[in-house]
Amino acid sequence: MTDNSPYPISRPVAITELLHGDPKQIVIDADDAERQALADYLDIPEVRSLKAKVTLRGEPGRTFVLEGTVDADLTQSCVVTLNPVETHIAGPIRPADVAGGIGSALTTTVFGLSIAIPASGCLLLFEESVERLERRMGFLA
Repeated sequence: MTDNSPYPISRPVAITELLHGDPKQIVIDADDAERQALADYLDIPEVRSLKAKVTLRGEPGRTFVLEGTVDADLTQSCVVTLNPVETHIAGPIRPADVAGGIGSALTTTVFGLSIAIPASGCLLLFEESVERLERRMGFLA
């Protein structure tokens, strides 16, 4: 976690790095402290690994697009038994406009990556949990 960010994993990018049209490549391989902070943030027992490859680029109209992939191994608690459940998450970080307009870009660029990457991981975690629950419910029917 950076000193200025309330989020467990943050890789701020200066807007000036994106204004020349060159994509900014960011590789995240979360260290022990970041993984523990993310587990605390998500209220789960453990994040065993978290890797992300992200490209952030400026587009015409002063729009910024974030895309990439995330790969993580987590331990969750079963909602019924509270036993540990090992989960692997892998998938794309879907393209999203991180900022529209230069005014909001100044603010959004600072916080955009620190929000987008954990949010994408959370979405994948939630989707995986729903699929597992659907499979379990199918066995009970």
